[in-house]
Amino acid sequence: MSLRLQIESMGAEGEGLAHHEGKVVFVPGALPGEDVEVELADCGKRHDRARLLSVHTPSPLRRASPCPHDTPTGCGGCSLLHMAPAGAAAMKVDHLKSLLARMGVDTALVENVRIPEGLSSRHRNHARFTPDRAGRLTWVSKADIAGVGPRTLVPVEHCLALHPLVEELRVALDGRCAGVQAVDIRASATTGECVIMFEAEALPRGIDPVSIGANVLLRTKKGDRYLRGIPAVVEEVQGVRLRVSSGAFFQGHAAGATMLADIVRELAGPMNAKTRALDLCSGVGLFALTSLRAAGHVVAVEADPVAAADLRANAASSKHVTVLQLTAEEAIDNLNDPRGVAEVLVVDPPRSGLGRRTATLLAKMHVPRVILVSCDPRNFVDEAQALMREGYAMQRCIPVDQFAGTHHLEMVALFTLG
Repeated sequence: MSLRLQIESMGAEGEGLAHHEGKVVFVPGALPGEDVEVELADCGKRHDRARLLSVHTPSPLRRASPCPHDTPTGCGGCSLLHMAPAGAAAMKVDHLKSLLARMGVDTALVENVRIPEGLSSRHRNHARFTPDRAGRLTWVSKADIAGVGPRTLVPVEHCLALHPLVEELRVALDGRCAGVQAVDIRASATTGECVIMFEAEALPRGIDPVSIGANVLLRTKKGDRYLRGIPAVVEEVQGVRLRVSSGAFFQGHAAGATMLADIVRELAGPMNAKTRALDLCSGVGLFALTSLRAAGHVVAVEADPVAAADLRANAASSKHVTVLQLTAEEAIDNLNDPRGVAEVLVVDPPRSGLGRRTATLLAKMHVPRVILVSCDPRNFVDEAQALMREGYAMQRCIPVDQFAGTHHLEMVALFTLG
């Protein structure tokens, strides 16, 4: 049975939100202000999820998707291609503002969204694929991700979002990866280097690692085998060369990484040889080695062993950087100084966030300037609340839309002690 609904707002995952019989209804593919016809697909106690059947009154922001694979049951790699890019960026920022307003933050502190150059297409320099039985490199379907359909793997002929180097390797391997659990491809837009990680017990027949134009890593249950070159690429940000191994996190867009580094340096303020800085969840050292390089001493903390190894290698020639392989919580427990741990603290947690306990412990360190980098608005709000309960005030919040065609939004915010 179909329903007629009026879409009221946008949800955290980019879906339209409506109400029906006292419950919230999530409608993937619908936009605020639209009059739509839907079919309920998954009913819960507090909310329902529905399939979009038709749009009777389209939003002025709706457009025809440029991707032929962007259908209700097609590729789930992008969630907002049906929306004009400028409108999508504005709506994501509006969602962030509504979350901050609920906790009493002046939304005027949220600045104009910044968008890296070259974001319209061919920008993603990292992708992970699940091969199907025929060996085709696939993504999970949009209906599966939205919770309105069964698990389906969707092959694509051409991807508009992937960097040309990644797309070239994807096409070369498509249909040849039967029996492989996953294929991870990363390219450096700044150096042109590429690395492929196959998760399998052996390479499929017909794939010769020597002939592949990339470094090749085979990840088996017994361990890793380097089949060609080293399992990493080099990225260059602000003139700093950073080794990024396969499996280590790094920004998925080269210009986005540079923009974030520029913003963190801007918010950190003046630094000199006496400045002490702490970089939690440092990854391979993006901020420690670029944004904070004017500080006299930087403690860079990373828990993941692969990223921590990259961080040590990248910081080897930087005598002012100390690397600790610890979780953020372990670092907070172990770093003590009667003068205070640092004057500037940068924290860039994974998408899952710091967690309330760690965020609270971080706030209790009372570092004068805290720069919080987040890629999830809900976790960002939780972490901001933890800081504000300890006397911090948000001074600036800069949204960065480096995830074109998706609901994701990056935030960089400065907090100072009142």
